[in-house]
Amino acid sequence: MLFNSQIFIYGFLPFVLLIYSLLRQSKLPHKNKYAIAFLVLASLFFYGWWKATYILLIIPLVLMNFYLGYKLSETRSKLLLVFSLALNLSVLGYFKYASFLSDNLMQSIGLNWDPGVIILPLGISFFIFQIIAYLVDAYEGKAKDSSLLNFSLFITFFPQLVAGPIVHHKEMMPQFEKDQRGLFLDNLM
Repeated sequence: MLFNSQIFIYGFLPFVLLIYSLLRQSKLPHKNKYAIAFLVLASLFFYGWWKATYILLIIPLVLMNFYLGYKLSETRSKLLLVFSLALNLSVLGYFKYASFLSDNLMQSIGLNWDPGVIILPLGISFFIFQIIAYLVDAYEGKAKDSSLLNFSLFITFFPQLVAGPIVHHKEMMPQFEKDQRGLFLDNLM
């Protein structure tokens, strides 16, 4: 789904804004958690619109990196940081360069083997570098997110998931914690 498509402008975006605003203004206990959970689900839907199977890539990455960030913020282990960075860069490298490298390797040794086409997931560079920024911040003690839900939103938030910008955890997440009365609905009235 493109940001300038009719389905996004007239369907997805108004629906997400409306439901998010209703949840934030509701009388529900823990209304902020429901609103954030809705944004995570909407963001995953947005990401899966292009190719649903890549949701199977982003969800494990979120879970794995939430755990790694938690461990980094507790231990401040340089070895764990290097491992975490290498793991994420390996995922990025696989999708960006595996096809190119295997083609060239097979040609150079004279084999005619086709490993198949590896389709580059939309926005993978942005969310991998967003994750890396978080891991470095966690290692330095600048980010400690004890909520998987908040971390999931930080990584998957649809307005910046596929096109950036890459932001730091401390810049983005406080915006979702603020009391945002009148965010959308009051401006319509």
